[in-house]
Amino acid sequence: MFYREYPPPPALRTHVQCFWALEHDYRDSFHSHEHLWADTQIELIFSYGRPYSRKSDDGMVILPQNFIIGPFKKELLLYSDGLTGFVAVRFLPWGFAAFSKKKMTELINAILPAEEVLDGYPPLPGPPATGQVTPHLEILGDWLCRRLEEKPEKETPVPAIAQKIRANKGIVKISVLAEEFRINPRRLERLFIGEIGLSAKMFARILRFNHAKRLIEGDAGISLASLTYETGYADQAHFSHNFREMFGYTPAQFKALIRKWNEKMSGEPPDVVFLQDNP
Repeated sequence: MFYREYPPPPALRTHVQCFWALEHDYRDSFHSHEHLWADTQIELIFSYGRPYSRKSDDGMVILPQNFIIGPFKKELLLYSDGLTGFVAVRFLPWGFAAFSKKKMTELINAILPAEEVLDGYPPLPGPPATGQVTPHLEILGDWLCRRLEEKPEKETPVPAIAQKIRANKGIVKISVLAEEFRINPRRLERLFIGEIGLSAKMFARILRFNHAKRLIEGDAGISLASLTYETGYADQAHFSHNFREMFGYTPAQFKALIRKWNEKMSGEPPDVVFLQDNP
């Protein structure tokens, strides 16, 4: 597997977390599919090679070549039967509304063709050689910058409040934030739903349990008591119930998954570099 994250141009840093590229042959039993978890961010993905598919009640559904993954409140499994590559943009939770022609609520738990969500997007060059994505990223960056210039945004407190929730890993009371930012709680909820698609409470909840997930990923032997404490819960049973509700696994089951993954990774590690790993 090849995976890289790239910083966005300065003009996009209020809207975009990173650009990224992925290339992987899913015929490899080491990593045969993608298991995505509940998340608050939005992905704009341009794919090449074999398409992704997802399961539905009617069987496997092939995804379009270019698509949007909206915020998800549950797990998501994606499959491919061969070599698949992506060049993509990961938006900050509040950053995509400026580009979308759909309401943000229509993106929740959804994967949609890019043309249904965006008013046009630039054609990209053909499939890049592994890691040679600079021309693709420059085209995407220039296009997004132009879109922002053409459509000035009205400033709201949502980015500042959402950043504070993220900084606190979701462990914060929304009523306290509403008071701190001097905004009516009902208006705060309306603004969050309009700009992110999620209520502030659900936004915080997803971040809180992603914090728990990262703790397990960092130490699969972490105790339930430590997880409960680190995520601001007073009761282990309540924490476990909500964790399973969010991810589809109990904390113990998820720890077993991570141990299994770590055993696989101990052989030949994939070529993966995250933005925070770069000097």
